[in-house]
Amino acid sequence: MFKRLFLFVALLGLLLCAGAVFAKEDSTEPVPTNGYIYDGRLNGADVAAPVAIFYRYETVRLPGDWTAPFKEVKKLEGIELLAIDPVTNNGRLVMDVPVTTIIDKIDTGHHKDGLLIASNEGFSLYYSDDNWFYVTAPADKEGKTYTYQWQNFTFLHD
Repeated sequence: MFKRLFLFVALLGLLLCAGAVFAKEDSTEPVPTNGYIYDGRLNGADVAAPVAIFYRYETVRLPGDWTAPFKEVKKLEGIELLAIDPVTNNGRLVMDVPVTTIIDKIDTGHHKDGLLIASNEGFSLYYSDDNWFYVTAPADKEGKTYTYQWQNFTFLHD
């Protein structure tokens, strides 16, 4: 009888310890950003960047299969650039380049290096012949310019 009672108490103690180990932490503590902005921008690691670069998506409904009549997918619509005000840290849309414009410029420009896709207010979107995009921003008050580049895995073209 005492063996069973002892075994039961020991097992209960183990379960309580395991529950304490796997208990969720208090969610009131702030989540550390570790020097990264988690809002979907491509240049989220550049926290002091003068421009935020985003892919713009549209959610579309497509016919589904036997599990559901429709499914929602994100369709790439273009690239947006938001100029970041250095005082308020608020973004302002300076460029919204549709997919069709990007693909047309790349194809008609024959994939040449340094191909200008679009430009507005000193901000420019370029394409390089090795399938990279890059954005340049106008010089700040110290005369420093900002450039960010990323490899193109999303825009299919000839």
